[in-house]
Amino acid sequence: MSYSINPKRIRDTVTVLFPLLWLLLSSAFGASVQLFLVILLFLAMGSLFRFQIDIQDQRLIYTVTYLKKRVLKKELVPEHIQTLKFFRTGWKKKAAAIKTYKGLNIPLVVMTEPEGYDELLAFGRRNQINVEKTKDYMLLERMDS
Repeated sequence: MSYSINPKRIRDTVTVLFPLLWLLLSSAFGASVQLFLVILLFLAMGSLFRFQIDIQDQRLIYTVTYLKKRVLKKELVPEHIQTLKFFRTGWKKKAAAIKTYKGLNIPLVVMTEPEGYDELLAFGRRNQINVEKTKDYMLLERMDS
């Protein structure tokens, strides 16, 4: 099953970065409409990335797309996964991270469908992968059921 990921950090970073870049560059080069539009265009282009995870029986496929063109496709088999860590983000949102033996960890913060976390947990148990849950995450699970 395929799940979309809403990257919370990108949205927050753009919100903070835009005024800071504007203040920094306008003090160095002078405030102009062209500079404002260049910064706005740069940050808007960064928000066009889309993240998706496909959970299958024996593998996970993590895909990053930009304007419907695949930029990154990472296929993970259970032997490459060290830990599935489940935690809470914000007040009431679930999140997870896939820790790998080699390469970068994959954050799965705020999946659009919350049942994706249950399927990821089932994947970990089915393939004997170490699963860690924080106390806050277990509290969210109790609240949801």
